[in-house]
Amino acid sequence: MRDRHDKQALTLIAEIDGALQRTAQFRLIVVDGMQNIFDGKLLCRDLKNSEIAISAGELARETAQLERIRCQISGL
Repeated sequence: MRDRHDKQALTLIAEIDGALQRTAQFRLIVVDGMQNIFDGKLLCRDLKNSEIAISAGELARETAQLERIRCQISGL
């Protein structure tokens, strides 16, 4: 029984870690790569200097993802 719970916890931790890494990449683009705002979108540059337009919906989705991660961590 304990082994099963340990595996479930490790799986959850791995999922949280992956989500945090994706969120960190998104943050890097938005915070460090922010160039301008045009037509209601953030114009950013990624690490390869490619322009990326990020909508308010994408920002809201990432914010919701952070909230979900916070709840998962609280549940551990």
